[in-house]
Amino acid sequence: MSRNNPVGATDLIGRSNVSKADARIEALGAVEEAAAALAFARGLTPDANSKAELKKCQAELSVIMGALAGLDSASQTALGMRSKIQAALERLMASIRHLQGIIPNPQAFVLAGESPASGALDMARTVVRRAERRVVQMYAEQGPNDELILEYLNKLSTLVYMLELSAMQEELD
Repeated sequence: MSRNNPVGATDLIGRSNVSKADARIEALGAVEEAAAALAFARGLTPDANSKAELKKCQAELSVIMGALAGLDSASQTALGMRSKIQAALERLMASIRHLQGIIPNPQAFVLAGESPASGALDMARTVVRRAERRVVQMYAEQGPNDELILEYLNKLSTLVYMLELSAMQEELD
């Protein structure tokens, strides 16, 4: 960050003095909150596989933040962000398919919070969904629209829900 920015402004890749009220900054902040919510859930989740999955997702959100910060610059192509996000999405989809094969569908509305882990995962899921809405809003206001990022965020909330169901199943066992 430049020390010459006025109060209420920050830098992005290729841009200086961007208002912190800018839709891109709001989207970046929401994705950063999602990564923090995943970190919190990871800390409360006793299952080693879930911990590893959440850690991978945190790293992937870092890549997405980099892409969002430089979405309107040539740096995204230079850094190979698109291929990294595509690979992350494919990995995420494989994880969801795996979990869908081993976790039964709930027969009633799921009410999280029976354990710290399920409560934290439920909170993380809603924070991820908010991040997706902020990115949609940013695209609507500024473009360009990157469907891979939106699909990743959408599927991430599905994965976190599946991890929540897994945590709740473990609580019942």
